[in-house]
Amino acid sequence: MNLFIVDVSSFMYKNYYALPKLLTSKGLEVGALYGFIRLITKIIKEKSNYLFACYDSKKNIRKEFYQNYKANRKAIDEELAKQIDISKNLLGRIGVKYLEIDGYEADDLIASAVEKFKNLVDSIIITTSDKDLMQLIGGNVYVWDGKSQVYFDEKFVLDKYGVSPKQIKDMLVLCGDSSDNIEGIEGIGPKTAVKLLLKYGSVDNIFSQQNSDDFYVKKILENRDRIEKNIELVTLKNYIDIPYNLDDLLVKIDKNKAIEMLSFLEFKNIALELGISKEEEKFDEIDSKTFLAMNPYYISIFENEVYFLKYKTRLENIKSLLFNNEIKKYFYNAKDIFHNVLTDDIFNYDDVMIGYYLIWGSSRKPDPFKIIQEKHFVQTSNPAFYFKEIMDEINLKLKEYKMYDLYVNEIELSKVLYRMEKNGIKVDLSYLENIKKEFKDKLDEIYKEFCYKSQVKINLNSPKQVSEFIFKKLNIKLDKEHEKIFKTKTGNYSTSEDVLKFLMPYNPQLISLIVSYREYSKLLSFIDVLVSEVKNGKIYTHFDQVSTTTGRLTSYKPNLQNIPIKSLQGLKIRNAFLPEDGYIFVSFDYSQIDLRVIAHLSKDKNLIEAFKKGEDIHRRTASSIFGVDYFSVTEEMRRIAKTINFGIIYGLTPIGLASELLIDRSMASQYIKSYFEIYPGVKKWSQ
Repeated sequence: MNLFIVDVSSFMYKNYYALPKLLTSKGLEVGALYGFIRLITKIIKEKSNYLFACYDSKKNIRKEFYQNYKANRKAIDEELAKQIDISKNLLGRIGVKYLEIDGYEADDLIASAVEKFKNLVDSIIITTSDKDLMQLIGGNVYVWDGKSQVYFDEKFVLDKYGVSPKQIKDMLVLCGDSSDNIEGIEGIGPKTAVKLLLKYGSVDNIFSQQNSDDFYVKKILENRDRIEKNIELVTLKNYIDIPYNLDDLLVKIDKNKAIEMLSFLEFKNIALELGISKEEEKFDEIDSKTFLAMNPYYISIFENEVYFLKYKTRLENIKSLLFNNEIKKYFYNAKDIFHNVLTDDIFNYDDVMIGYYLIWGSSRKPDPFKIIQEKHFVQTSNPAFYFKEIMDEINLKLKEYKMYDLYVNEIELSKVLYRMEKNGIKVDLSYLENIKKEFKDKLDEIYKEFCYKSQVKINLNSPKQVSEFIFKKLNIKLDKEHEKIFKTKTGNYSTSEDVLKFLMPYNPQLISLIVSYREYSKLLSFIDVLVSEVKNGKIYTHFDQVSTTTGRLTSYKPNLQNIPIKSLQGLKIRNAFLPEDGYIFVSFDYSQIDLRVIAHLSKDKNLIEAFKKGEDIHRRTASSIFGVDYFSVTEEMRRIAKTINFGIIYGLTPIGLASELLIDRSMASQYIKSYFEIYPGVKKWSQ
């Protein structure tokens, strides 16, 4: 069994200054607290149920001994102090024992707890970001920073600091600790301190070298008073009485109190992660006749179950209620209901999925069970029971945010999407089979040519094998800038399409074959998916309104938004889709809608003027960035400008732009700088 001892103060300080400010709907600042409670949740969920938290006290005995102790630190912010106080309340409610003793720091309490419990557990993991506590490492005692994959042991300390954990204290005594405003001995920095400790072992041993000619030993002996003062400051007090037994440190969550506090702080996902939930309401399952006799004025439906108040029945027996326009309906994904009853001729309903997505959907795709857990702290098997109450809140938010008209549009769109899904799209299956054979023959031809010209046989779809072939066999060298851009987490270099196109000039014969092979291979895989989905001469895809943060639709089973368009081979696949007899295909597209929205939001005069003149915005941007006439902009310049235009509004950094355009970071930075000079309103908006 492992015991985790947490240095609360170090994490609260770190979170407060490192994490973004986070406010509840009532304006309470909780950013540092949220980061801290996520750490506690991670420990409880993944590591151990034995947990002890320690706090610094406001009074400090070291300050009484040395007035300048930590004098370099500014007074604690009031907002941070509030969050630290709240953290104690929260820990108590989720069953974590904590301790704060007047005059002592959290480090002292931790040292005392280690002394008390180290022989009673398999291991102690001190959870802290404070290097002072490294001196406690040894035996079954480790330090963890809350994020690393491993716990820090004696080898880690030796590798990082050059001394053993037991020598950390003496190292700080000699060279001082600027974070605590402890002065070291002049001329002795960390490197010199390490050398002295490796040679003599400890400060006490150095004190015994009375006749030494060593310059630094003499310096230490001359400053013995200061060193002894530093020893007093740095030594952890491990003799403090810890008023808990090991059994007391087992986390015992008070469910009701925890829910009350987590709800107040609006940390509802924490309750979800800790598995804290209220008892679910009891429901009476009744037959359809009894249900109809109740004359329900609303119904909530999820999958095949229908709810009214605390009664439920099966949908198949009461479908007539769906078409009663006087009865309010609450759905989760109305499109599924339309497919169930084979019509969208249903009115007077709300769709929780769409409403939730519009208000809170940027964080994740709506999930009915998680929504109810967050809103009601209930793990339910009857989500529809809660739809009415959730939708009442959503409707208030929609009106508050002036989004109700948008919601109505999305509701109507779901009906259109249902019809599109129901109708499907006609496909020429024999044509697909023919181009599949054509592409397969071409793929074999390309591979044979590659093997003949390269004199190697490798899997051209394998990033690892292609990377080794290009950078080792062909010995293509990159400059340092592109090495950083192209290197992957595995240590190999990327061989994505963009990278291969960048490398093409180095060996156009072989690299062009790799690019072509991959293109045909990808097209063949796509054709296989399409063929497998054909039913009665049609493909019936699914459309999703609530999967993207930008509000765009997605298509799946199969993804019909992924049909290639940039190559002649890709266009061949598009030719397999046919309009119904007597109809034609018509293509509609918004004209640079993202940039028009940014022009409106940023009120940038140059951007607005370009749109009002009907100019090609990418050509206009390229003209300004490259300093050429509007009509002299090349396709390559326009391509770069297009990447910049769309990238910047979605937060693309110089590193990201460099990777996207396969250029060095300095050039990418210059492009972004030039862009903001052209559109200063966009820069102001983005900041």
